[in-house]
Amino acid sequence: MKKPFLFLSQYFLIISGVCVIAQMTLLHLNEIENWLFGSVNLILFVSGFLILTMQKKALESGNPHAFVRSVMGGILLKMILFMGMVVGYAIAFRNHINQVLVIASILLYLCYLIAEVTYLMKLNKK
Repeated sequence: MKKPFLFLSQYFLIISGVCVIAQMTLLHLNEIENWLFGSVNLILFVSGFLILTMQKKALESGNPHAFVRSVMGGILLKMILFMGMVVGYAIAFRNHINQVLVIASILLYLCYLIAEVTYLMKLNKK
């Protein structure tokens, strides 16, 4: 099985490519929103890598309870981080919230969540 960094790097590159195309054609984001969307992508990648590394160590420990705790804790941590980013965006841009940016970021969160669960399922089969 690939290491978590290589696995998530593939998703990061694919998602980044799709995001660049979508930003140019569909989303019509301004410069600040492009930067924010790229930042969300990078933050989700880095947090996903750190959480997957933690979960891989818990799986290798042999204690099933530790693995379940790390999976649930990782999902909760990432969800809180993402909600914090959305609330921070809403506070910073009170009058000019771009709903398309928020929905696209939620879809990005779901893509990374699916990638992490896929990796963990493959890792758990071993």
